[in-house]
Order: sequence, then C-alpha cells, then structure tokens
Amino acid sequence: MLSWIVLLLLRMGTPFSAAHSSMGWKVRAAGNDFNWGHSGSLDGTTTIMIRAYNGLDRVALFNTRPKNSDGFSGELDGALWQAVGQVAKWPSDDQFDSFRGCH
Repeated sequence: MLSWIVLLLLRMGTPFSAAHSSMGWKVRAAGNDFNWGHSGSLDGTTTIMIRAYNGLDRVALFNTRPKNSDGFSGELDGALWQAVGQVAKWPSDDQFDSFRGCH
C-alpha cells in the first residue's frame, strides 16, 4: 500500500535527509528504505504504528491518554525500537497458536 506513496514522493523530489510529514505519515530515511509511522490520541485513547525499514511492523493501542501524550508517544516509540533491538533471533514460524486466547 505504501509503495505508491514512496514513488509519488520521489517523483516530487522530496528530500529524505530528515523526518518529515507526508500525507499524514512521519517519514524518515533509513538505509535504502524508509521508516513510516503515525501516532495520535483522542480523549481516552493513544495509538502508535510503525512500518520499519527492516520489515518489522509494530502497533500499540492504549485505552488511556496521558496528560503529556506527545511525551508518552515519544517514549513509547523509543521503547519499541529498544525492544526490537534486543531480539537476538526472530522465530521463523507462526507463533500465534502458542498464545492463550488467540485461537
């Protein structure tokens, strides 16, 4: 879905040296690809979604909105990147059946 956005932005000559907003997405160059993300909050909710250059996607949804929701989103983003960095080896098979309640 996002590949057409990348092509559009490249055709527009958009510089990717720094993070910028593109059609509602925060876009940052990473290696030969891009990180795409979006976060936001409404009263009672906070969300973040990241599509990373390395093929790992992550989404977090909360049923609360802290007073400092921008700070919370930044801390959450950093914590998710840190957690991904600590995984030595990702499973090669589907793990959903091993979790209770996911059938």
